[in-house]
Amino acid sequence: MKIFLTNLGMYNEGELVGEWFKLPYTAEELDAVLKRIGIDEEYEEYFITDYENDWGLRVDEYENLNLLNKVTTWIGRLSQHELQTLKAVIELETSDVYSIAEVIENLDKYILHANIMTFHDLGHYCFR
Repeated sequence: MKIFLTNLGMYNEGELVGEWFKLPYTAEELDAVLKRIGIDEEYEEYFITDYENDWGLRVDEYENLNLLNKVTTWIGRLSQHELQTLKAVIELETSDVYSIAEVIENLDKYILHANIMTFHDLGHYCFR
């Protein structure tokens, strides 16, 4: 996953100062990016102006970076089947970071049946 982290104060002054940043990250990597985009005593705030991911995860402008980093780390540790299950849940239920964190913590409660594509298929599966 990648996010474009932008200096909010400079943005409000009409200047776009930001950088693409890959997640998950270490504290040192985050500090270095914040320094490069001018986050300091004068400009203390930043926001996310763009993002890219393969999971369908929706990222808000003022997302909690620590939670986003945790979720990205957790997703990176999922098995292929768990990742498919997560993608299905994102597609059907939710795509925000807070909800996805909860889904990942409870992923064992979801069952993915790849061969069930319609409600008709689901009915046949349930009543066998």
